[in-house]
Amino acid sequence: IRRKMKHLSKKSKNKTTLKRPYKINVYAKNMRYMSNNESNPKNNNGNPIDLTKSNGDYTYSDKLKGYWRLNDTSTTAEDLSGSANDGTIYGAESITSGSNFITSTISGSSLTLVPDPNWNGKSTITVIADDQFSYDTTSFNLTVNPVQDSPTAFEWISVESDSIYVTQDSLNLEELYTLEWSVSEDVDSETIYYIVNWQIGTLLSGSFGQSTVTSLSLTNEENAEGPFALHPYLVTLPRLTVYFSAYATDGIDTVKVSGNDRVLFVNRYEYLSTESDVIPTEYALYENFPNPFNPSTTLRFDLPYSGDVSLTIYNMLGQKVKSFDMRGIQAGKHTLKWNATNDLGEKVGTGVYLYQLQTRDFMKTRKMIFMK
Repeated sequence: IRRKMKHLSKKSKNKTTLKRPYKINVYAKNMRYMSNNESNPKNNNGNPIDLTKSNGDYTYSDKLKGYWRLNDTSTTAEDLSGSANDGTIYGAESITSGSNFITSTISGSSLTLVPDPNWNGKSTITVIADDQFSYDTTSFNLTVNPVQDSPTAFEWISVESDSIYVTQDSLNLEELYTLEWSVSEDVDSETIYYIVNWQIGTLLSGSFGQSTVTSLSLTNEENAEGPFALHPYLVTLPRLTVYFSAYATDGIDTVKVSGNDRVLFVNRYEYLSTESDVIPTEYALYENFPNPFNPSTTLRFDLPYSGDVSLTIYNMLGQKVKSFDMRGIQAGKHTLKWNATNDLGEKVGTGVYLYQLQTRDFMKTRKMIFMK
């Protein structure tokens, strides 16, 4: 495709009016233009060019019709040559396209069209060639066919490792362990489904099926009774490590979540104990699990009598960090989960903390370590 830019001139009084299309390229034979950042005409020390004689690097030519500054912020441009050759200039577009998703460039006789990577459809391309006095146009249709795109990358939001302590306490069994991940998108507007797989060593693996939500919540009871019951070896195993992986699919292509698998350490020793239904004969505060911990830990205690109980967490300066005040709690074995936050819900810093159980007849304090 051969291109010359269209130029028409028309007399006006003092200014030259520019009519600018979406993408303007103004080149006219026998004319000199200033760029936007030029403050003065070149080769004449800032003075208007005298067309009747040579000035510095400028050699007189009766072919020079004007010297213009093009200003994108204005619709007019002054003739700075001093020739009073005012007129209207129309900058002809070299290429027009019926789509905002196509970038076009011309180099010599080559026309390059680059569609947006995520666009498909049909667009009419018009090419204009002119020689200052006349012009011609040609048009053709560009069709970009759709292709199958994979879902975009996504990543984990939940922490890399966590732990739960499962007991027979009804409140404990209802506590949730939640996996979360970011959104994966499909440029073809297809529905994205997420699949979460689990793996226990080399013995067992499985899947939680497809869902369009970006999280999966499991109760302690589900974690205790789900994977454990699927293999004879695991039925009586009190501790287990479960690995979770997530995938996004549009039904054709599937991508795996970025980052390492999420790891869950499950302790269900007390859940399996046959002594859990027996009322304790004395007060007890056990070591937290896990210890050290991140991001959460389980606190266990026994109550031989019903009553009011407080479990308070302190830092090493003796300042209260978190309080659990329980009124009229029944006798039995109990657990609490602490996620390393204070009473305002703010995350605490790493270090050593004390947790203290206090009833009307009993008080005991233990130490735990929070690590990041």
